[in-house]
Amino acid sequence: MKRARYPIVFALLGFAAIVGQIVLQRRFMVVFGGNELTIGAVFAGWMLWAGLGNFVAGKFADRIENVPRALTLVFLAIAVILPLTVIASSLTKAALGIPPSQMMGPPMILLSTFLLLLPLCFAIGAALVIAAKIPATGTSYDIGIVYIFDSIGSAAGGLLFSWFAICYLTPLQGSFFISALLLAGAGLLLFKEAPAKLFAMFVVVIFTILFFTSARIDSKVSEVQWRGFNPIANFDSRFGNITVTENRGEKTLFFDGEPQFTTPLSDTYETAALLPLLMTKNPRRVLLIGGGLSGMINQWRDVPLDSITYVQIDPDVTAAEKTIMVPKGMAEDPRLDIQFVDGRNFLRTAAGKYDIIILQSGDPATAATNRYYTREFFEDAKSALAPGGVIFFGIFEPTNYISGEAQDLLSSVYATLKGVFDHIVVLPLDEYYFAASEEKGALTGDVEELGSRLKASGMRAPTLLSQVLYGIFPERVSQTRKLIEESAARASINTDRRPIAYYAGLVLWASKAGENAAKFLESLQKIRIWHIVAILIAAGIATLLFSKGRKVELVSAWTLAAVGFSSIVYEVVLLIWYQVKVGLLFYRLGIIITAFMVGLGLGAYAAIGILKRFEPRPFVIFLMLVAFAVYMPLLFFVCRAGFPLANFICGAFAGLIYQMAADRLVKEKKLIGKSAGLINFADYLGAAIGSILAAIIMIPIFGLMSTLLVAAAVLIIAALINAILYTYCHRF
Repeated sequence: MKRARYPIVFALLGFAAIVGQIVLQRRFMVVFGGNELTIGAVFAGWMLWAGLGNFVAGKFADRIENVPRALTLVFLAIAVILPLTVIASSLTKAALGIPPSQMMGPPMILLSTFLLLLPLCFAIGAALVIAAKIPATGTSYDIGIVYIFDSIGSAAGGLLFSWFAICYLTPLQGSFFISALLLAGAGLLLFKEAPAKLFAMFVVVIFTILFFTSARIDSKVSEVQWRGFNPIANFDSRFGNITVTENRGEKTLFFDGEPQFTTPLSDTYETAALLPLLMTKNPRRVLLIGGGLSGMINQWRDVPLDSITYVQIDPDVTAAEKTIMVPKGMAEDPRLDIQFVDGRNFLRTAAGKYDIIILQSGDPATAATNRYYTREFFEDAKSALAPGGVIFFGIFEPTNYISGEAQDLLSSVYATLKGVFDHIVVLPLDEYYFAASEEKGALTGDVEELGSRLKASGMRAPTLLSQVLYGIFPERVSQTRKLIEESAARASINTDRRPIAYYAGLVLWASKAGENAAKFLESLQKIRIWHIVAILIAAGIATLLFSKGRKVELVSAWTLAAVGFSSIVYEVVLLIWYQVKVGLLFYRLGIIITAFMVGLGLGAYAAIGILKRFEPRPFVIFLMLVAFAVYMPLLFFVCRAGFPLANFICGAFAGLIYQMAADRLVKEKKLIGKSAGLINFADYLGAAIGSILAAIIMIPIFGLMSTLLVAAAVLIIAALINAILYTYCHRF
């Protein structure tokens, strides 16, 4: 390409797309409560509408006379739509009349996400196809050049945003910044048209002004978003969104839209803070993981403990708690040691150190919280406990009737806990409390005995004594335990690689949202892996039977759809595995996605180099698909060397196969726009289907490894279709 401005424009498009995706991923996770279903929904919506934009633009791209001007119009559209989408996503619940603290069911999350992403993603998809007409070499290199520079821009945007902008810019500021860059790109496209340049410069100035005044817009949006809650602080930390509200003297801290703790309601912490002390003979060393510090430490101020270790991954939560929510010095206790690290990683360095571990991570309705209820976590907790030590936690509020959804979750947690600890107590108090230990010791589920111990201890806990312990019938405790034990005998163990409690929590969450989604999710549990594989095989056979006259298009579409499906499944599995092992997904999301984009660009670049030097043999694509399939289940091994590395290799495979398939199609059809539209549409459609299946069905029900094997099966089917059509038609 003779003019350097066009590669810059292509890179700006990739830069805008990746930053927009990261901004909206984070924003939707906040609005919808941090559930990883949101990741699948955003990926699916993004891919579906971008693919549709590819397809529609591909129908007329070859007939566009002034390509730079057409691309400029699309850039202008993206620049306007992106900040509007960020604002609209923040106001989703307000627009639907849903309080910000109330959960939304999966159908509403999917529907809202898809509708909000439609205009933006459609425009981005159309831009990619139109841009492929600019190089004008008439070969598949036109598609590859755009693909490469788009990936370079994506890499730059992901790294810049993840390492710098995420700490200093709000989502709205980030969107205005991207809009200004896109408008600068529009000016480059119309370099020779003075009026257009002046207009673009004018609009850039406007968006720059908006960037510096976005704090006021954010404030107004926050007021509407949290109407009735009176927000006094609202900001993004490295790990999530933190909002503090104040109502009648009570301050509540919300993390990613979920309430974490309230002050000064100290009596609400009596059970969580003091009940575990009654389950241990000589409690001296306490470890608190997650939740809030102020309410708990206030309960322990007169308790003779030697040390209190508080593990909180986000220092901004504790800073907000100390500076906004509690009187100065309330959390200053000489026994207190605050560790700003991931709770699971901390446990691995604390062998035999604690008498009590109190877990306050929330219900296992997300991968981020479910990682604290797996067999692997309980094993780490067991190793961190001293002889006779107790782990203690509570999950969701009991009701008079234990629903089937609640039974599934409780039994899974109990069965998992029972696989690690010999002695377990379950108490249906203000939450379902679990206490577990290797030794029977002082562990008891007798509420009268616990009341007597509380009186003898001298600890002041009027609410725990009169309303909690003496407000529950012993018969209910025994019936609850019996029901959970019977259900646990049939329950599956919750593990890092098969997060079955996460799915049970997802079903319970859907049932609480007041929708029929819970029944739908429960029905999905009847699906087996062979059902999905059988559907894929049937689709492959149908392709072979009805491919007459359109073999090149169908094979190319199948190849790219398989690559899109498998790539996104791999990426979703990798992101959830990262969340499970490290717990920093919100912070590192951009870096991991960026690694994939870098791999895409380099893979396409390598393919162009190969195609320029020699004509590849017909079975090259077949061999690459098979190699990609073999790579799928190696995720856990490669991740040991680095999560970004694993995603980079996945991207490199996808980029190689993408460019090879594009070259084959262009040589046959001689139409750049139509070819770009077809292969991009197939790629994005496969990715949309894969992200939804992975997030909602395959990962929570089948587990991570089985999900990767399904992705590998899709690639093998695509490879066989390529091989069969080559063998019998001699065309490829």
